[in-house]
Amino acid sequence: MTLIEEAKNGMLTDEIRRVAEQEDLSPEFIREGIVQGKIVIPKNRNRTLKKLCGIGKGLRTKVNANIGSSSDLADVDVEIKKARVVE
Repeated sequence: MTLIEEAKNGMLTDEIRRVAEQEDLSPEFIREGIVQGKIVIPKNRNRTLKKLCGIGKGLRTKVNANIGSSSDLADVDVEIKKARVVE
């Protein structure tokens, strides 16, 4: 069964409970958000997750920033500014 199917069947999975704890919300809030299509927990059975997270309405914002320079642009100050924006 998929996580969505489990949520629709009223199940509170370990993933739902972990995301609820991280977000300081009830597992039922997370489950209902998944059922309504407002929350997702990205998970792929073919990959091992390094960190589980929930994305969607009512959850904290997650930011992903690529920091680094290339042969085309090597400006350390620009990279430091990028890192500070996502703090």
